[in-house]
Amino acid sequence: MSEKLFASQKLVIYTGSTQSWKGVDTLEKTRNFLLGDIEVLIVSERPHGEVPLYMKAADVLVLPLRRSASWPSRNNYATSIPIP
Repeated sequence: MSEKLFASQKLVIYTGSTQSWKGVDTLEKTRNFLLGDIEVLIVSERPHGEVPLYMKAADVLVLPLRRSASWPSRNNYATSIPIP
């Protein structure tokens, strides 16, 4: 993944699983409302070592979580993946 790949667009990226409580479906719906050269990229099921490359290429990283009775602890979302 190269930063130059989306050089002419603003890049909004979500990295993680696509389980329903993650809210990825909501992010997919927002694509219809974005104006200009904005690309929404959902990165799921990628090798762990590739994730920092996507994160580095992003203009915005999003985490569209859905609050529910089974809401996991926020501490579960801290990441130790270094972004080069």
